Amino acid sequence: MKSKKNSSSIAFGSLVIILISVCCSTTSQEVSLDYSKKSPKELLKLSAEGVPKAQTALGTLYYHGRGVSQDFKEAVKWYRVAAERGHAEAQYKLGVRTFNGRGVLQDFEEAKKWIQLAANQGFVQAQFSLALMYHHGRGVSQDFKEAVKWYRMAADQKLTEAQFNLGSMYYHGLGIQQDYKRAIQWIRFAAEEGLAAAQFNLGLMYYKGHGVLQNFKEAASWYKAAADQDLKEAQFNLGLIYYQGSGIPKDYKKAYQWIQFAAEKGLAEAQFNLATMYREGHGISKNYLEAYKWFHLASVYGLKQAEVTRNLLEKKMTASQVKEAELLVRRWDPILKLAEKGDKDAQFKLGLRYELGKGVLKDNQEAAKWYQRAAEKGLAEAQFNLATMYREGHGIGKNYLEAYKWFHLASVYGLKQAEVTRNLLEKKMTASQLREAQLLVKAWKPKEKGWF
Repeated sequence: MKSKKNSSSIAFGSLVIILISVCCSTTSQEVSLDYSKKSPKELLKLSAEGVPKAQTALGTLYYHGRGVSQDFKEAVKWYRVAAERGHAEAQYKLGVRTFNGRGVLQDFEEAKKWIQLAANQGFVQAQFSLALMYHHGRGVSQDFKEAVKWYRMAADQKLTEAQFNLGSMYYHGLGIQQDYKRAIQWIRFAAEEGLAAAQFNLGLMYYKGHGVLQNFKEAASWYKAAADQDLKEAQFNLGLIYYQGSGIPKDYKKAYQWIQFAAEKGLAEAQFNLATMYREGHGISKNYLEAYKWFHLASVYGLKQAEVTRNLLEKKMTASQVKEAELLVRRWDPILKLAEKGDKDAQFKLGLRYELGKGVLKDNQEAAKWYQRAAEKGLAEAQFNLATMYREGHGIGKNYLEAYKWFHLASVYGLKQAEVTRNLLEKKMTASQLREAQLLVKAWKPKEKGWF
């Protein structure tokens, strides 16, 4: 029997896909690990003698600046030498550096060539990265069937993230016939290895009865495993199970605890439910000021019904209570905290908030500042918005060269409309301006680790 949803809470959403990209850190398959304890001098000698493992290890030392001065170009030089000798790890790393433009000009076609060569040799990280490229259409035309093919190869080698993503493709029927049973099989493999996203999704499938008999208690168990790893979606859903008493005893205090964790991480649905609990006094003392604060924050985070509910609550409050509640809102802002710590998504959201005047006073200069920080880290949406501000001179001096650069980079990072907008801008520029703008594009390097 399905549980009843409390009218004051949000219904469970659809399966959340949390795609995980592999960076270039050392793994068990990176054969240069055998050489990691050798000194740079020893590696240089072996590299000069033509040993591919040593060449790859030396490239990695230069890339990370371990025992030598960090030098991306020198790293790429040694990766290329080993890659051309057929060394899979070097091919993969050269492909990744080329994809991200680190130590070499960014070139998606060239990057794909090297990653494909490594993948063809069975290098699991390359197989997974190639799958991600096809899945998202990054550097290649989007092709779900190809994504599934490469996810499967990596999953068969027991790469946890690939197992999870393959399960997600089965769940949604992307590139393959939808099959909940196959989905749960692959997602379970990843969940049992401790991948929080997989644990959460497995819990959701038990809650919905997709590919498995509906079992709220089992759902709660998997939500708890993911929630203990600080996954906000799992914390929220676990809180709702406690709130509704679905398969486990109803417990408002535990519901409050888990929903609060998720709300503090900026999950709008959790903020709305937490506000409801404060308004009704469920699991916590009734408090209209806190209820107002959380309804307001949920509306800032994009939940439309929260604004309506906040306005209804406001009618029950005195003018001094509303003023005090608004002060609470201003003091609590996780987006600002995350943005100040360098989170590019938070920086973009903060820029958008200032540009639209949503929850703050409209301030284009402040918006441009936060867009710039996210754009420098390679976030396409921030690059596009920053380019628009440069083109219009909103919050920042009008500059067609910078506008062209950021529109171009946004198109490179996958935002299709950016290419169209860049081409329209190009018609307004002189030949010399265009050449100068193209030089700015070539000189630009991301200020964060690349997409892989």
